[in-house]
Amino acid sequence: MAARHNRERPAQAVADSDADFYVPDLCRVRAVFLLVVTSELLVLVLSIVQAESHWIDWNYFGLLSLFVQWTVLTSAALICLMRRWLSRLTVTRATTVIVAIVMLDVLAFSLFADSVLHPQPGLEAWQGVAKKLLLALLITLMVLRYFYMQFQWQQQRESEMQARLTALQARIHPHFLFNSMNTIASLIVVNPERAEDAVLDLSELFRASLRTGDRL
Repeated sequence: MAARHNRERPAQAVADSDADFYVPDLCRVRAVFLLVVTSELLVLVLSIVQAESHWIDWNYFGLLSLFVQWTVLTSAALICLMRRWLSRLTVTRATTVIVAIVMLDVLAFSLFADSVLHPQPGLEAWQGVAKKLLLALLITLMVLRYFYMQFQWQQQRESEMQARLTALQARIHPHFLFNSMNTIASLIVVNPERAEDAVLDLSELFRASLRTGDRL
C-alpha cells in the first residue's frame, strides 16, 4: 500500500505541473482542431488580400494552406511531446523554447518549399524566408499571449470560487456542528447505539473535510 502511494505521488505532481502550464494540452484533438481552423482562417484572409483580379487567389490559398498546416501540425506535435518538460520551466523560458521550436520548424519548411516548390535566386529566397519567419514570430507571440491571458483568467476564476467556497464553509460548519451535537445529545437518552454511530460518522465527516479542504 505504501509503495503504491509513493508511486502515485510523482504522477500527481506531474499532473499538477501540467495543469499549471499556460499552454493548452496540444495532445488533445480539440486543441489541435482549433489551431488548424484558426490557421486556415488566417490563410483565407491572406489569400483575399493577395488576390488582385478575383476575391481569392486559390493557387496562393492552396500552397499557403499546405505550408501553414505542415508547420502548425509539426510544431504542435513537438510541443505536445515536450509538454512535461516545458511545464517545469518558468513562463519566460517556456515561451522562449516554444518560439524557438516554431521558428526552426518554419525555417525548415521554408527552405524545403523554396528549393522544391518555388525555386528563387539566393537573395530573394532569403528575403522570402525572413518574411515568413517574421510573420510566424508575430503570430506565435500573439497566440501565446492569448493562451497566457486565458490561463490567468481561469486561475483568477478558480481563486474566486475557492474563496467563496471557503467563506461558505466557514458559515456552514458552526451551524452544522451545533445541530449535530444537539441531535447526538437527544439520541444518547433514546438510543445510545445510534448516538455512538452518529459521533463516529461526525468524526469521519470532519476528517474528510480536513483532508480535502485545500482542493476545489
